[in-house]
Amino acid sequence: MITLFYDIGSISTTVSVVEYSQNKEKNSLGNIKVLGVASDEKLGGAYFDNVLANYFAEKFIEKYKQDPRVEKRPATRLVEEAQRLKHILSANNEAHLSIESLYNDRDLSMKVTREDFEKLSESLLLRLVDPIKEALITANLTMDDIDYFEMSGGSSRIPAIQERLSKFANKLSLSYSLNADEAIAMGASFFGASNSPSFHVKTFKLVDITPYQINFALSGSDKDINLFNSNDEIDSKKTITVPRTEDFSITLKYSPNSIPKSYTTENSIISTYQINGVTKTMSNWTFEDERGKKKKVKATFKLNRYGLVELDSVNAILEETVTVRVETNDTIKDGSNETKPEPTYKKDTKTTKVDLDFKMTEVSLVKQLTPEQLKASREKINNVEKYESLKRKISAARNTLEATLYGTRDKILDNPEFKPYFTVTEQNNINKALDELEVWLSDNYDEGTVDQSVVDTYNTKLRTITDFTNPIHDRHREHRARKEVVGFCKNIFNVTNQAVKYMKDNQKHITDEERQELLDLITEKEKYLSDTISKQDKLPLFEAPTVLAAEIKKECGKVSERTLILAKKPVPKPETTIEKNETVIPPQSETQPEEVNQEETEKKDEL
Repeated sequence: MITLFYDIGSISTTVSVVEYSQNKEKNSLGNIKVLGVASDEKLGGAYFDNVLANYFAEKFIEKYKQDPRVEKRPATRLVEEAQRLKHILSANNEAHLSIESLYNDRDLSMKVTREDFEKLSESLLLRLVDPIKEALITANLTMDDIDYFEMSGGSSRIPAIQERLSKFANKLSLSYSLNADEAIAMGASFFGASNSPSFHVKTFKLVDITPYQINFALSGSDKDINLFNSNDEIDSKKTITVPRTEDFSITLKYSPNSIPKSYTTENSIISTYQINGVTKTMSNWTFEDERGKKKKVKATFKLNRYGLVELDSVNAILEETVTVRVETNDTIKDGSNETKPEPTYKKDTKTTKVDLDFKMTEVSLVKQLTPEQLKASREKINNVEKYESLKRKISAARNTLEATLYGTRDKILDNPEFKPYFTVTEQNNINKALDELEVWLSDNYDEGTVDQSVVDTYNTKLRTITDFTNPIHDRHREHRARKEVVGFCKNIFNVTNQAVKYMKDNQKHITDEERQELLDLITEKEKYLSDTISKQDKLPLFEAPTVLAAEIKKECGKVSERTLILAKKPVPKPETTIEKNETVIPPQSETQPEEVNQEETEKKDEL
């Protein structure tokens, strides 16, 4: 079964032609062999967005003689709106664009139809089938050989793309069985798990190919020699023979007709390896008669599973032509006598192999950083992290300020629950501060400024509001807390009275004076609670409380503390009384008394 996968995402388009076959193994999902691959690195959803964004900009220029793309913010808004309208036009025949204050306080409003969008995108639509043709040529197939045409990528939802590809596929219908947004990520995750020892998944064999032709060149030569061809299977090896007797280098590079599209001819070099030890090894192989002696170097390259080529091993080879005797067990019979034949000899090749050292000296695409470059890079990363952290702080500070601005009226001034807690003067002060802040925010919105002073300014402006609203919140919170603390105190008093009765009946070691002292404390705190609440209730709710709920709770808590101490009072041990003339014998663990003499024992018996 041969399937063509057409993946058109945000940035690029990739076409893969693969062959799927079943595997007889029980826990196997089968085998996939890649037959051909092609791509267009500049064909994707973002380019369709840019087409619309540029169209909108041109309409703005026609109307106002100004280009909004000269500044980052309006240019970004154009692209965002273009993307939004692109999604709408995928399901509708027309869409309406409306951007307020796009540039220099000028608005842009217009209608766009799907037909307009397709005409604007014609140059992109014409390139849709090019990767398919290239992949089929690579695989040496035609569309008649394809069994399934599978679509993926977010941009595959654009109707014009579907129409053009359906027309090219002819009788083969486009399949959308894969999740266009998740298929690539899910496949990559599964492939990574199958190659990791940390996960146990069903076996899945993938035979991939390299889309690039890779050549090599030896030091001292400008000639490029082919090493791997495009469409060669990855995870394979190739060995080259080099007739060198001195140290040399090998440079790997992309073929001029196979350079990746995002690269240039100048950076076609992949890497350079220096081969060491050749001169020393060859000098040890010096003979008076060099006839029949061949000295050479063999280098083995590996195209690893990730499609990257690397030098795997290098060996110095000495081949000598030697004469060896041919051993045989045959005999010659001469009557009753058996004799061995004359010995025979043949030419053979003796091979000696020595491993050589090699080192990658240059990587054209990714070069090793020097200590100074590494230090500078770390500083750049730290600066970027600080910059991004500051941007988040600025965003959070502005969001808090805006939330306070737009929420204060609804949550406090217009909220009936808060009406009793502020005066008319406070209300007027808050309204004035909100109006001033709203004007300031509209006049001071600069996305480009990233500095700690911006955060400090936002926090300062926030305090112009919270200095008025925080006391109101405090009064409201204290009023609700006082109701809760009254219930808390009364519950303590009730529980303590019951505890006193229990002490009287069951804890006789607690004296009447101690119980009365606890009852007096309850009476004292009940009076304190009554007087405090009565005094506070006489004040209007918009005035600050004379005492905080936490202080009332602390006073009532003294009753609980005293009750707990009294309840844990230990029961005294009963006193031991000794009758007259009675001898107390201590336990065995204590020191034994002295022996009582016989006379004392007799006197005790008489008594």
